[in-house]
Amino acid sequence: MKFKLFLITVFVTAFLLVLPYSLRTLDDNPLFPGEETYYHTRIARQILGHNIQQPDAFAYDGRPYNINPYHFLLAGAGAIVGFNNASTFLPIILGIVSTIILFLILQQFKLHVKLKTITLLFWTLSPIFIYTFTLSNPYSLLIPLNLLGVYLFMRKEKVSFVLSVICFAMIPLFGFYHAIIPIMVLFFLSIKKKSRLKKFYTVLTIIAFIAIVYNGYLLLSGNYLQNIRQIQPDLIRNSISDLGGKMGVGIFNIALLFIGLLVLWGHRKKFYSAYYSFIILALLYTFIDFSFIIYLNIVVILIGAFGFYHLLKRRWQLKIIKTLTQLLVICGLLFSTVSYIDRVGSMEPNNEIVDSLLWLKSNSDEDGVILSHESNGFWIEYISERITISDSITKHTPGARIIQNLSDEVFYSRDLVETTSLLQGSGVSHIWVDSKMGSGEVWTKNKEGLLFLFRNSETFKKPYNSTNVRVWEFLKR
Repeated sequence: MKFKLFLITVFVTAFLLVLPYSLRTLDDNPLFPGEETYYHTRIARQILGHNIQQPDAFAYDGRPYNINPYHFLLAGAGAIVGFNNASTFLPIILGIVSTIILFLILQQFKLHVKLKTITLLFWTLSPIFIYTFTLSNPYSLLIPLNLLGVYLFMRKEKVSFVLSVICFAMIPLFGFYHAIIPIMVLFFLSIKKKSRLKKFYTVLTIIAFIAIVYNGYLLLSGNYLQNIRQIQPDLIRNSISDLGGKMGVGIFNIALLFIGLLVLWGHRKKFYSAYYSFIILALLYTFIDFSFIIYLNIVVILIGAFGFYHLLKRRWQLKIIKTLTQLLVICGLLFSTVSYIDRVGSMEPNNEIVDSLLWLKSNSDEDGVILSHESNGFWIEYISERITISDSITKHTPGARIIQNLSDEVFYSRDLVETTSLLQGSGVSHIWVDSKMGSGEVWTKNKEGLLFLFRNSETFKKPYNSTNVRVWEFLKR
């Protein structure tokens, strides 16, 4: 039974993670999706080419690279199979490994086989799981490192403990705040079993030492990328995948979370760690970094699985109501997963965008600066190999407001003299515009701001034009 559950879990995980790329291939789009994936792949490519210089050569604001162990793993994989294949398949492999480790962790607890099955099912069907292990990102290594560390920590062998220390020692290299996660998990595991306290203190000392030394070195050397967190008004919408959140929890997972919390409330003294973990992670993702929702999702899955298991166990006066309730939950989870997989499969960039960026690479100077919306920055940096005014990391850096003001002044100004001066001062050679920018992302009217100034043929020329992408050249550099 255990082996059968193991095989089914691995198969379902592999199928769900490969599915988005299968959809892209059917749509004749072999490129890996997303924005941030191209940033991480660019860093890995530069590591392999020994071309990492501080600050980031493609960042207009002169910020340092945000390098972590994932980039070295991606660079090694890219050297063997190429970066397109590495960025596609490495997260998938890590996702399968994570599922296997979670299976092994669940085996350590005396749980009913139905509860373990539900937990694994919710794990693989989670939109955040699909995101983490489909789009190339550091969390696809962070999650299995944490899971493997926890599994090895729970075992009694000395060699397992040593290996767990190695896993946890790598966590602070991804960022100072990430060290909180293993400390919190190991603390709750050790409180329940006093024999683990000595091991916990050892791991705590090593994690704290590495976190302080490494981040202190980055700070003193000027290579520390400060992450300025701002609470956004659309936090709730971005946290729910069914409402359009790119990295969000399924709405049925949230419903099951509340059921689980209510069920556990009667045994809260026994399951206090679940409540405290949920509160701590919710605060971290709200006030420190939104991406901590990836960790929060694991707690949501565990509590939600317990809630659904309770629905299966309880006695119902009408079996038809019980069956319909269970079907509703399963169908809801499947709908969230399928719709999210379809979104990932249709994510940009597409072939039209790539063709325009390759043209830009061939028809612009190497020292040219490209102006576009920040969401296009990583594509321009990776494919065109050009500097951009802003990308999706810029908003988290100390100089974000200055750069945002510069972009806004250029985008919305109808004063040709002022706009020309700004473009000359910032070294902009080309402006890359897609259909999204002209339909609400930047402008809402056809002749708004810079769109109106583009009519001046002495200042701007449009050498590239396709259905959804236009590239304008600034002539008065």
